[in-house]
Amino acid sequence: MRYMYSVIRFVPDPARGEFINVGAIAGSEESKEWQIRQVENPARARHMDSNGSFAAVWDFIDRIGRNIDEYQKYVEEPLPIAPPAELSEKWLTVLYGHYRNVVQLSEPTLVIADGVDEALDKVFGELIIDPGKKEWRALTKTAAMARLRNVYKRVGLSGEELWEKIDLEVGAFHQICDFAIVRPKHRAIQIAQAWSFQVDLDVVLQQVKAWGWGVSKVRESGGKLWGSSGQAVDADTKISVAVLYVPPKGGKARSQLNEAIQVWRDIHAEVAEIERAEEIGRIAEVLWGEAVSSNR
Repeated sequence: MRYMYSVIRFVPDPARGEFINVGAIAGSEESKEWQIRQVENPARARHMDSNGSFAAVWDFIDRIGRNIDEYQKYVEEPLPIAPPAELSEKWLTVLYGHYRNVVQLSEPTLVIADGVDEALDKVFGELIIDPGKKEWRALTKTAAMARLRNVYKRVGLSGEELWEKIDLEVGAFHQICDFAIVRPKHRAIQIAQAWSFQVDLDVVLQQVKAWGWGVSKVRESGGKLWGSSGQAVDADTKISVAVLYVPPKGGKARSQLNEAIQVWRDIHAEVAEIERAEEIGRIAEVLWGEAVSSNR
C-alpha cells in the first residue's frame, strides 16, 4: 500500500543548517492510518542542543500527535462524532512548507508498506538512529480496519458497494458498524467490524458486547443500514456478519478474547485474525457474486 512520510528534524542553528533526525510522520489517505513516531533515546539531539531549543521539538511532536490521535479516534469511534481536520498528503505537505526553523520536516516521500507501522519501521531503519528503539508496537483497530478495507478493494468491492461508519438501526436502537457490503437500491450483503485486543482491553470487550447485542437484534427481526449520505438499505436476519481482530500479544488478555469470541459465535459471525483477513474478502466476493447473479 502507498504511504507518505516526512522525517522530523531538529535544527539547533538554522543558519548553519546542521540537523539530526528525531522522528517521522507517516500516513495513507487510502487506509486512513496516520502515525507519528519519535526516537526513544534523544541523547544525540540533546548533545547538539547548545541553545536550549530542543523543547520546541517535543512541543511540535505533542501537538501533531494530538491531531493524529483526534483523527484516529474519529476513524475508530463507535459513536458518530464531528470529524476533526482531515489528515491527508496535502496536510503533510503544508506542514513541510510551514516549519522552517528549529523544527523542520523533510519533503513528503513515498514508501510502500503493508501498514503504517511497517512504513515507519522502514523510515527508522534507513534514516533515523535510535539507540532506545522498541521492538514491539501494538496493532490498533485502525490497522485492522485498513487491512479489511484493503482486502475488500482487492476483490473489487469499493466505491458505492463499500460503506463505512454505517448506522445500524433496529427499532429504536442504533449501532455504528465499521463496514458494510451493499447493493444500492437492493440490500446489505455483509456487515463487518474490526477490533484490536492489544489496546484498552476492558473498553474493547465492553464495545464487543454492545455491538454483539445490536447485531443479535438484527438476527431476530432484521434492521436497516444508513450510509453517510443518508441512503438506507435493509439488513435481513440472515445477513453475513464478519469480524477481523488483532489478537493479544502472547498470552495476555486471553480471557477477554475468549469472551469476545463467544459473543461472535452467538451471532454466527465469520471470525478471522488479522493475518487471515483475505478469508473475509473471499466470503464477501462469493456473496456479492451470488447476489448479482440472482438480482437480489
